[in-house]
Amino acid sequence: MSRLKSKYKRDEKDLISSMKQRGKSVFVLSITLKETSKIKKHQIYECIYIDGDTKKETNIIGKDISDCMDKLTAYVGMGIRGITTNHILGNESLFLEEDDE
Repeated sequence: MSRLKSKYKRDEKDLISSMKQRGKSVFVLSITLKETSKIKKHQIYECIYIDGDTKKETNIIGKDISDCMDKLTAYVGMGIRGITTNHILGNESLFLEEDDE
């Protein structure tokens, strides 16, 4: 894997500031696969993102990263607290019906 040039490496605070200067108020800082879910064909991802002026962290149960981003999109920009979003998107029992499909 190629390495990122040092001129593109900055600390998180500077990265957030740069994104805000570009007019972005909602963006993902990282998404990481954490575990497999008990729901068939689903994984648990940890997502760290900026929503307005707030850094939030949530677990998302999804089939892949695209599925997770689709689910997260419905909850950003609405003033929902991170803990609430985490409870909704990271709760396996809420997605059990999706497994039946």
